[in-house]
Amino acid sequence: MKRIWKPWLSVCLAFFLVFGFGACAANGLAKSGRAPMGAEDYYGGFAADGMAEAAMAGKAEGYAGEAEPEENKSETVVRPAAGQITAGAQDDNRYYAQWLKLFAAAEPSPVDEQTAENAETSEVAKAAGKFYRYLSNPWGMDSQRRVTVTVRSGGAPVAGAKVVCRNGDETAFRAVTNANGVAYLFPDCESGTLTVESGSNTATAAFDGENRDVTVELGGSVEKADVIELMFVVDVTGSMGDEISYLKSELADVVRQVASANAGAKINLAFLFYRDAEDSVPFKYVDFKDVTVKKNLTAQLKELDKQKADGGGDYPEAVDEALEQAVSKQWSANATKLIFLVLDAPPHDGQQYQTRFANAVRSAVEQGIRVCPVLASGADLLCEYTTRSAALLTGGTFVFVTDDSGIGGSHYDPDLPNVTVEYLNACMVRLINGYHTGTFADPVAWRGQ
Repeated sequence: MKRIWKPWLSVCLAFFLVFGFGACAANGLAKSGRAPMGAEDYYGGFAADGMAEAAMAGKAEGYAGEAEPEENKSETVVRPAAGQITAGAQDDNRYYAQWLKLFAAAEPSPVDEQTAENAETSEVAKAAGKFYRYLSNPWGMDSQRRVTVTVRSGGAPVAGAKVVCRNGDETAFRAVTNANGVAYLFPDCESGTLTVESGSNTATAAFDGENRDVTVELGGSVEKADVIELMFVVDVTGSMGDEISYLKSELADVVRQVASANAGAKINLAFLFYRDAEDSVPFKYVDFKDVTVKKNLTAQLKELDKQKADGGGDYPEAVDEALEQAVSKQWSANATKLIFLVLDAPPHDGQQYQTRFANAVRSAVEQGIRVCPVLASGADLLCEYTTRSAALLTGGTFVFVTDDSGIGGSHYDPDLPNVTVEYLNACMVRLINGYHTGTFADPVAWRGQ
Protein backbone atom coordinates (compact mmCIF):
# COMPACT_ATOMS: atom_id res chain seq x y z
CA MET A 1 0.00 0.00 0.00
CA LYS A 2 1.33 3.42 -0.93
CA ARG A 3 2.04 5.72 2.06
CA ILE A 4 0.77 9.26 1.72
CA TRP A 5 2.75 12.01 3.65
CA LYS A 6 0.31 14.53 4.95
CA PRO A 7 1.43 18.20 5.33
CA TRP A 8 0.07 18.30 8.89
CA LEU A 9 2.45 15.50 9.83
CA SER A 10 5.38 17.73 8.91
CA VAL A 11 4.08 20.47 11.15
CA CYS A 12 3.68 18.09 14.09
CA LEU A 13 7.16 16.64 13.61
CA ALA A 14 8.73 20.07 13.50
CA PHE A 15 6.86 21.07 16.65
CA PHE A 16 8.13 17.99 18.49
CA LEU A 17 11.73 18.49 17.40
CA VAL A 18 11.86 22.10 18.54
CA PHE A 19 9.93 21.93 21.78
CA GLY A 20 10.30 18.29 22.79
CA PHE A 21 14.10 18.11 22.55
CA GLY A 22 14.40 21.59 24.05
CA ALA A 23 12.40 20.53 27.08
CA CYS A 24 14.49 17.35 27.50
CA ALA A 25 17.71 19.32 27.31
CA ALA A 26 16.49 21.86 29.83
CA ASN A 27 15.40 19.08 32.20
CA GLY A 28 18.75 17.32 31.94
CA LEU A 29 20.58 20.58 32.58
CA ALA A 30 18.51 21.23 35.67
CA LYS A 31 19.27 17.75 37.03
CA SER A 32 22.99 18.23 36.46
CA GLY A 33 23.01 21.14 38.89
CA ARG A 34 24.85 23.33 36.40
CA ALA A 35 23.78 26.72 35.19
CA PRO A 36 23.65 27.33 31.44
CA MET A 37 26.89 28.69 30.04
CA GLY A 38 26.83 32.43 30.39
CA ALA A 39 24.28 32.44 33.21
CA GLU A 40 27.03 32.51 35.83
CA ASP A 41 30.15 34.34 34.75
CA TYR A 42 32.95 33.50 37.18
CA TYR A 43 34.33 37.03 36.92
CA GLY A 44 30.91 38.72 36.85
CA GLY A 45 30.30 40.80 39.96
CA PHE A 46 34.06 41.06 40.55
CA ALA A 47 35.39 43.22 37.75
CA ALA A 48 33.37 43.30 34.54
CA ASP A 49 31.24 46.42 34.16
CA GLY A 50 27.50 45.87 33.93
CA MET A 51 27.61 42.16 34.82
CA ALA A 52 24.99 41.10 37.35
CA GLU A 53 25.89 39.26 40.56
CA ALA A 54 22.45 37.69 40.85
CA ALA A 55 23.58 34.57 39.00
CA MET A 56 25.90 33.71 41.91
CA ALA A 57 22.95 33.50 44.31
CA GLY A 58 21.71 30.06 43.20
CA LYS A 59 23.31 26.97 44.68
CA ALA A 60 24.97 24.65 42.17
CA GLU A 61 24.25 21.56 44.25
CA GLY A 62 25.32 18.26 42.77
CA TYR A 63 28.01 19.82 40.56
CA ALA A 64 31.39 18.51 41.58
CA GLY A 65 33.24 21.06 39.46
CA GLU A 66 34.62 18.78 36.75
CA ALA A 67 37.10 20.40 34.37
CA GLU A 68 35.87 21.78 31.08
CA PRO A 69 37.36 20.22 27.92
CA GLU A 70 40.19 22.32 26.51
CA GLU A 71 38.32 23.04 23.29
CA ASN A 72 35.31 24.42 25.19
CA LYS A 73 37.23 26.79 27.46
CA SER A 74 36.59 30.51 27.20
CA GLU A 75 36.54 33.60 29.37
CA THR A 76 33.19 32.42 30.76
CA VAL A 77 33.65 29.62 33.31
CA VAL A 78 30.84 27.88 35.16
CA ARG A 79 31.61 27.31 38.83
CA PRO A 80 29.63 26.19 41.87
CA ALA A 81 28.10 29.12 43.71
CA ALA A 82 29.95 30.42 46.76
CA GLY A 83 28.52 29.95 50.24
CA GLN A 84 28.18 26.16 50.29
CA ILE A 85 31.22 24.77 52.14
CA THR A 86 30.81 24.65 55.92
CA ALA A 87 33.57 25.20 58.46
CA GLY A 88 34.45 25.86 62.07
CA ALA A 89 37.09 28.20 63.48
CA GLN A 90 38.87 28.60 66.80
CA ASP A 91 41.41 31.09 68.13
CA ASP A 92 43.44 28.87 70.47
CA ASN A 93 44.99 31.90 72.17
CA ARG A 94 41.49 32.68 73.41
CA TYR A 95 41.20 29.15 74.79
CA TYR A 96 44.80 28.77 75.85
CA ALA A 97 44.02 26.75 79.01
CA GLN A 98 42.23 24.18 76.83
CA TRP A 99 45.20 24.15 74.46
CA LEU A 100 47.59 23.23 77.29
CA LYS A 101 45.34 20.33 78.32
CA LEU A 102 45.90 18.75 74.91
CA PHE A 103 49.51 18.06 76.02
CA ALA A 104 48.63 16.53 79.39
CA ALA A 105 50.00 13.12 80.31
CA ALA A 106 47.73 10.27 81.34
CA GLU A 107 46.94 10.34 85.04
CA PRO A 108 45.75 7.58 87.35
CA SER A 109 42.08 7.84 88.27
CA PRO A 110 40.78 7.04 91.73
CA VAL A 111 39.08 3.64 91.86
CA ASP A 112 36.46 3.16 94.56
CA GLU A 113 35.63 -0.18 96.17
CA GLN A 114 32.54 -0.79 94.07
CA THR A 115 34.28 -0.39 90.71
CA ALA A 116 37.35 -2.22 91.99
CA GLU A 117 35.24 -5.34 92.43
CA ASN A 118 34.42 -5.27 88.72
CA ALA A 119 37.65 -4.99 86.77
CA GLU A 120 35.78 -4.68 83.49
CA THR A 121 34.14 -1.39 84.50
CA SER A 122 36.91 0.12 86.60
CA GLU A 123 38.75 3.07 85.04
CA VAL A 124 42.45 2.76 85.77
CA ALA A 125 43.70 5.91 84.05
CA LYS A 126 42.61 9.14 82.38
CA ALA A 127 43.53 9.35 78.72
CA ALA A 128 46.47 11.56 77.75
CA GLY A 129 45.87 14.72 75.74
CA LYS A 130 45.86 14.11 72.00
CA PHE A 131 49.00 16.24 71.50
CA TYR A 132 50.93 14.61 74.35
CA ARG A 133 53.10 12.76 71.83
CA TYR A 134 54.38 16.12 70.54
CA LEU A 135 55.44 17.39 73.96
CA SER A 136 58.88 15.78 73.64
CA ASN A 137 59.20 16.82 69.99
CA PRO A 138 57.05 19.90 69.31
CA TRP A 139 58.50 20.35 65.80
CA GLY A 140 60.37 23.43 67.01
CA MET A 141 57.08 25.07 68.04
CA ASP A 142 57.06 24.95 71.84
CA SER A 143 53.84 26.63 72.98
CA GLN A 144 53.91 25.87 76.72
CA ARG A 145 55.18 29.24 78.09
CA ARG A 146 53.05 31.99 76.61
CA VAL A 147 53.59 35.63 77.51
CA THR A 148 50.82 38.06 76.52
CA VAL A 149 51.86 41.67 75.93
CA THR A 150 49.32 44.47 75.48
CA VAL A 151 50.69 47.76 74.17
CA ARG A 152 48.80 51.02 74.58
CA SER A 153 49.41 54.73 74.02
CA GLY A 154 47.14 57.26 75.67
CA GLY A 155 44.71 54.47 76.45
CA ALA A 156 44.42 53.36 72.80
CA PRO A 157 45.81 50.07 71.45
CA VAL A 158 49.02 50.26 69.45
CA ALA A 159 48.97 48.05 66.35
CA GLY A 160 52.18 46.99 64.63
CA ALA A 161 54.44 47.56 67.64
CA LYS A 162 57.53 45.36 67.72
CA VAL A 163 58.02 43.35 70.92
CA VAL A 164 61.35 41.69 71.71
CA CYS A 165 61.74 39.20 74.55
CA ARG A 166 65.23 38.70 75.96
CA ASN A 167 66.64 36.13 78.34
CA GLY A 168 69.75 37.89 79.56
CA ASP A 169 71.65 38.97 76.46
CA GLU A 170 69.91 36.45 74.20
CA THR A 171 66.84 37.20 72.11
CA ALA A 172 64.27 34.55 73.02
CA PHE A 173 61.30 35.67 70.89
CA ARG A 174 60.04 38.50 68.66
CA ALA A 175 56.45 39.35 67.81
CA VAL A 176 54.27 42.19 66.49
CA THR A 177 51.08 43.51 68.09
CA ASN A 178 47.74 43.03 66.33
CA ALA A 179 44.97 45.60 65.77
CA ASN A 180 44.07 45.37 69.48
CA GLY A 181 47.66 46.06 70.52
CA VAL A 182 48.23 42.46 71.66
CA ALA A 183 51.25 40.27 70.91
CA TYR A 184 51.67 36.63 71.92
CA LEU A 185 55.20 35.46 72.70
CA PHE A 186 56.36 31.90 73.37
CA PRO A 187 59.92 32.12 74.78
CA ASP A 188 61.77 29.08 76.08
CA CYS A 189 62.47 30.78 79.42
CA GLU A 190 60.51 31.38 82.64
CA SER A 191 61.53 35.02 83.05
CA GLY A 192 63.05 37.82 81.02
CA THR A 193 62.75 41.40 79.80
CA LEU A 194 60.54 42.93 77.10
CA THR A 195 61.37 45.84 74.82
CA VAL A 196 58.50 47.45 72.92
CA GLU A 197 59.00 49.79 69.97
CA SER A 198 56.66 51.80 67.72
CA GLY A 199 58.50 54.27 65.53
CA SER A 200 60.84 56.25 67.80
CA ASN A 201 58.83 55.38 70.91
CA THR A 202 60.17 52.65 73.20
CA ALA A 203 59.41 51.14 76.59
CA THR A 204 60.58 48.18 78.65
CA ALA A 205 58.96 45.71 81.03
CA ALA A 206 59.69 42.38 82.67
CA PHE A 207 57.91 39.05 83.07
CA ASP A 208 58.39 35.98 85.23
CA GLY A 209 56.57 32.81 86.24
CA GLU A 210 53.88 34.75 88.12
CA ASN A 211 53.51 37.71 85.76
CA ARG A 212 53.04 36.60 82.16
CA ASP A 213 50.29 39.01 81.18
CA VAL A 214 52.01 42.37 80.73
CA THR A 215 50.65 45.79 79.73
CA VAL A 216 53.10 48.37 78.36
CA GLU A 217 52.35 52.08 77.93
CA LEU A 218 54.12 53.99 75.15
CA GLY A 219 54.53 57.77 74.95
CA GLY A 220 53.47 57.72 71.29
CA SER A 221 52.99 55.37 68.35
CA VAL A 222 52.94 54.99 64.57
CA GLU A 223 49.46 54.84 63.08
CA LYS A 224 48.49 51.54 61.48
CA ALA A 225 48.25 51.65 57.68
CA ASP A 226 44.84 51.07 56.07
CA VAL A 227 46.24 48.16 54.06
CA ILE A 228 45.21 44.51 54.00
CA GLU A 229 47.75 42.07 52.57
CA LEU A 230 46.12 38.73 51.89
CA MET A 231 47.85 35.61 50.58
CA PHE A 232 46.14 32.30 49.87
CA VAL A 233 48.62 29.41 50.03
CA VAL A 234 46.75 26.48 48.50
CA ASP A 235 47.53 22.77 48.18
CA VAL A 236 46.57 21.82 44.60
CA THR A 237 47.62 18.16 44.64
CA GLY A 238 45.31 15.44 43.32
CA SER A 239 43.75 14.75 46.73
CA MET A 240 42.22 18.24 46.69
CA GLY A 241 40.18 17.34 43.61
CA ASP A 242 36.97 16.69 45.57
CA GLU A 243 36.81 20.30 46.76
CA ILE A 244 39.02 22.49 44.56
CA SER A 245 36.25 23.89 42.33
CA TYR A 246 34.14 24.81 45.33
CA LEU A 247 37.15 26.33 47.11
CA LYS A 248 37.95 28.50 44.09
CA SER A 249 34.42 29.92 44.21
CA GLU A 250 34.66 30.49 47.96
CA LEU A 251 38.03 32.27 47.78
CA ALA A 252 36.92 34.50 44.92
CA ASP A 253 33.81 35.47 46.87
CA VAL A 254 35.87 36.21 49.99
CA VAL A 255 38.02 38.66 48.04
CA ARG A 256 34.93 40.43 46.67
CA GLN A 257 33.30 40.70 50.09
CA VAL A 258 36.46 41.98 51.80
CA ALA A 259 36.89 44.66 49.14
CA SER A 260 33.26 45.71 49.63
CA ALA A 261 33.48 45.79 53.43
CA ASN A 262 36.70 47.81 53.59
CA ALA A 263 36.02 50.78 51.31
CA GLY A 264 39.05 53.05 51.15
CA ALA A 265 41.51 50.35 52.21
CA LYS A 266 44.21 49.11 49.88
CA ILE A 267 43.87 45.35 49.47
CA ASN A 268 46.89 43.50 48.14
CA LEU A 269 46.17 39.93 47.06
CA ALA A 270 48.62 37.13 46.25
CA PHE A 271 48.43 33.38 45.65
CA LEU A 272 50.94 30.59 46.15
CA PHE A 273 49.85 27.19 44.81
CA TYR A 274 51.92 24.16 45.78
CA ARG A 275 52.20 20.41 45.30
CA ASP A 276 55.21 18.32 46.32
CA ALA A 277 58.91 18.69 45.64
CA GLU A 278 58.99 15.84 43.08
CA ASP A 279 56.19 17.28 40.92
CA SER A 280 57.13 18.95 37.63
CA VAL A 281 55.73 22.30 38.81
CA PRO A 282 55.81 22.15 42.62
CA PHE A 283 55.11 25.87 43.16
CA LYS A 284 53.26 28.62 41.34
CA TYR A 285 53.41 32.13 42.82
CA VAL A 286 51.15 35.01 41.80
CA ASP A 287 52.56 38.24 43.27
CA PHE A 288 50.65 40.86 45.24
CA LYS A 289 48.35 43.19 43.32
CA ASP A 290 46.00 45.85 44.64
CA VAL A 291 42.62 44.30 43.86
CA THR A 292 40.71 47.49 44.52
CA VAL A 293 41.81 48.16 40.93
CA LYS A 294 39.38 46.24 38.68
CA LYS A 295 41.88 44.97 36.14
CA ASN A 296 44.09 43.61 38.94
CA LEU A 297 41.17 41.80 40.54
CA THR A 298 40.21 40.24 37.23
CA ALA A 299 43.80 39.13 36.60
CA GLN A 300 44.22 37.58 40.05
CA LEU A 301 40.94 35.67 39.88
CA LYS A 302 41.85 34.32 36.45
CA GLU A 303 45.08 32.96 37.94
CA LEU A 304 43.03 31.29 40.66
CA ASP A 305 40.69 29.74 38.12
CA LYS A 306 43.57 28.21 36.11
CA GLN A 307 44.53 25.88 38.94
CA LYS A 308 43.80 22.14 38.74
CA ALA A 309 44.19 19.45 41.35
CA ASP A 310 46.87 16.98 40.27
CA GLY A 311 50.24 15.61 41.35
CA GLY A 312 51.34 14.78 44.86
CA GLY A 313 51.58 11.00 45.00
CA ASP A 314 52.24 10.30 48.68
CA TYR A 315 50.26 11.73 51.59
CA PRO A 316 52.57 14.48 52.98
CA GLU A 317 53.19 17.51 50.76
CA ALA A 318 55.64 20.42 50.49
CA VAL A 319 53.80 22.49 53.11
CA ASP A 320 57.03 23.50 54.83
CA GLU A 321 58.62 24.89 51.68
CA ALA A 322 55.40 26.56 50.59
CA LEU A 323 55.10 28.42 53.89
CA GLU A 324 58.81 29.28 53.76
CA GLN A 325 58.32 30.85 50.33
CA ALA A 326 55.14 32.64 51.39
CA VAL A 327 56.67 34.46 54.36
CA SER A 328 59.77 35.43 52.33
CA LYS A 329 57.77 37.49 49.82
CA GLN A 330 57.70 41.30 49.90
CA TRP A 331 55.21 42.13 52.67
CA SER A 332 54.39 45.73 53.59
CA ALA A 333 55.22 47.25 56.95
CA ASN A 334 52.50 48.05 59.51
CA ALA A 335 49.69 46.50 57.45
CA THR A 336 47.19 43.75 58.27
CA LYS A 337 49.02 40.66 57.00
CA LEU A 338 47.26 37.31 56.63
CA ILE A 339 48.06 33.92 55.14
CA PHE A 340 45.24 31.44 54.62
CA LEU A 341 46.93 28.06 54.29
CA VAL A 342 44.41 25.74 52.56
CA LEU A 343 45.53 22.10 52.75
CA ASP A 344 44.59 18.49 53.43
CA ALA A 345 47.98 16.98 54.33
CA PRO A 346 50.89 17.81 56.68
CA PRO A 347 54.56 18.38 55.83
CA HIS A 348 56.84 15.37 55.50
CA ASP A 349 57.87 14.05 58.92
CA GLY A 350 61.64 14.46 58.91
CA GLN A 351 63.98 16.77 60.80
CA GLN A 352 64.73 19.00 57.81
CA TYR A 353 61.00 19.47 57.13
CA GLN A 354 60.22 20.11 60.78
CA THR A 355 62.97 22.73 61.01
CA ARG A 356 61.92 24.46 57.80
CA PHE A 357 58.28 24.61 58.88
CA ALA A 358 59.15 25.95 62.36
CA ASN A 359 61.50 28.58 60.90
CA ALA A 360 58.79 29.71 58.49
CA VAL A 361 56.34 30.05 61.38
CA ARG A 362 58.89 32.03 63.39
CA SER A 363 59.49 34.33 60.42
CA ALA A 364 55.74 34.93 60.13
CA VAL A 365 55.57 35.79 63.85
CA GLU A 366 58.41 38.28 63.58
CA GLN A 367 56.77 40.02 60.61
CA GLY A 368 53.31 40.16 62.15
CA ILE A 369 51.85 37.76 59.55
CA ARG A 370 48.88 35.85 60.98
CA VAL A 371 48.62 32.29 59.66
CA CYS A 372 45.07 30.93 59.40
CA PRO A 373 45.10 27.30 58.21
CA VAL A 374 42.02 25.84 56.51
CA LEU A 375 41.92 22.02 56.77
CA ALA A 376 40.15 20.30 53.87
CA SER A 377 39.04 16.64 53.63
CA GLY A 378 41.63 14.01 54.44
CA ALA A 379 43.60 15.85 57.14
CA ASP A 380 44.98 13.92 60.13
CA LEU A 381 46.28 14.50 63.66
CA LEU A 382 49.74 15.65 62.55
CA CYS A 383 48.12 18.08 60.12
CA GLU A 384 45.99 19.43 62.95
CA TYR A 385 48.94 19.76 65.34
CA THR A 386 51.27 21.54 62.91
CA THR A 387 48.66 23.95 61.57
CA ARG A 388 47.06 24.75 64.94
CA SER A 389 50.53 25.42 66.34
CA ALA A 390 51.28 27.76 63.44
CA ALA A 391 48.02 29.60 64.04
CA LEU A 392 48.60 29.85 67.80
CA LEU A 393 52.18 31.14 67.55
CA THR A 394 51.40 33.71 64.85
CA GLY A 395 48.21 34.95 66.52
CA GLY A 396 46.06 33.46 63.76
CA THR A 397 42.90 31.34 63.79
CA PHE A 398 42.56 27.61 63.11
CA VAL A 399 39.84 26.84 60.51
CA PHE A 400 38.60 23.41 59.46
CA VAL A 401 36.05 22.34 56.85
CA THR A 402 33.21 20.15 58.18
CA ASP A 403 31.01 17.39 56.75
CA ASP A 404 27.80 19.37 57.28
CA SER A 405 27.52 20.61 53.69
CA GLY A 406 28.12 17.14 52.21
CA ILE A 407 30.77 18.57 49.85
CA GLY A 408 33.99 16.61 49.36
CA GLY A 409 35.21 13.53 51.16
CA SER A 410 35.18 12.84 54.89
CA HIS A 411 36.66 15.64 56.98
CA TYR A 412 38.86 15.31 60.06
CA ASP A 413 37.03 16.42 63.21
CA PRO A 414 39.26 18.21 65.76
CA ASP A 415 36.42 17.98 68.33
CA LEU A 416 36.28 21.61 69.48
CA PRO A 417 33.31 22.28 71.81
CA ASN A 418 33.39 26.07 71.46
CA VAL A 419 32.95 26.15 67.69
CA THR A 420 29.89 27.26 65.70
CA VAL A 421 29.61 25.64 62.26
CA GLU A 422 29.31 28.43 59.68
CA TYR A 423 29.82 28.92 55.97
CA LEU A 424 33.50 28.99 55.04
CA ASN A 425 33.34 32.19 53.01
CA ALA A 426 31.52 34.03 55.80
CA CYS A 427 34.06 32.71 58.31
CA MET A 428 37.04 33.91 56.31
CA VAL A 429 35.51 37.33 55.67
CA ARG A 430 34.79 37.95 59.34
CA LEU A 431 38.33 36.87 60.26
CA ILE A 432 39.93 39.20 57.70
CA ASN A 433 37.75 42.13 58.75
CA GLY A 434 38.41 41.30 62.40
CA TYR A 435 42.18 41.25 62.07
CA HIS A 436 42.06 44.57 60.23
CA THR A 437 39.70 46.43 62.56
CA GLY A 438 40.27 44.60 65.84
CA THR A 439 36.55 43.80 66.12
CA PHE A 440 35.52 40.24 65.28
CA ALA A 441 31.90 39.56 64.38
CA ASP A 442 30.28 36.54 65.98
CA PRO A 443 29.94 33.49 63.73
CA VAL A 444 26.53 32.92 62.19
CA ALA A 445 25.44 29.28 62.20
CA TRP A 446 25.19 27.91 58.69
CA ARG A 447 21.53 26.98 59.15
CA GLY A 448 20.66 29.72 61.58
CA GLN A 449 20.70 27.29 64.47
